[in-house]
Amino acid sequence: MEGAVQLKESDIDFNKNLGTPDMTYGWTKLTGEFLAQIAAKHYGVSIVCIRPFSGYGEDQELDYPVPAIAMRAAKKEDPFEVWGSGKQGRDFVHIDDIIDLIQILMDNVSDGSAYNIGSGKLTSFLELIELFTSFAGYKPTIKPLLDKPVGVHSRYCDMSLVREKFGWMPRISLEEGMRRVYEAAKKKM
Repeated sequence: MEGAVQLKESDIDFNKNLGTPDMTYGWTKLTGEFLAQIAAKHYGVSIVCIRPFSGYGEDQELDYPVPAIAMRAAKKEDPFEVWGSGKQGRDFVHIDDIIDLIQILMDNVSDGSAYNIGSGKLTSFLELIELFTSFAGYKPTIKPLLDKPVGVHSRYCDMSLVREKFGWMPRISLEEGMRRVYEAAKKKM
């Protein structure tokens, strides 16, 4: 995806470079990470910060994009509406993988440092729609809603630090995880 930047933990260095956080949301997260490092260093608090990317799972509410798209595919929506162009990309990671890495990090990190939790792969909403509609067995017309908010163009992470330091990679593929979400959506119909 053009212009996409894979985010690394080293992109943020409180002593040198804070980068350009996303408005209030990004600054709030960085403030928490900064305070976590102070708590660890000065007060001996055992703490780790996590940076989960676009987590999803079978029991997520329909106001989140992944289960909402799954439900609309299960209902065979056609045309299939997507906010913006649908080319916006995210790093989707299943909740089971997020929890798995959180446990590893809690057992091994105590200094307040931050770690990405993602798949390291960028998937557009158009690709997500294509996957869900393939599960449903149809190919709808895509209707972009260009007047709707879309968030950032892309957001995905570099997982090399976690892989090198802890030997961790997500176990649940995008296709397997999204199939689980799709099957859960069908049961709710």
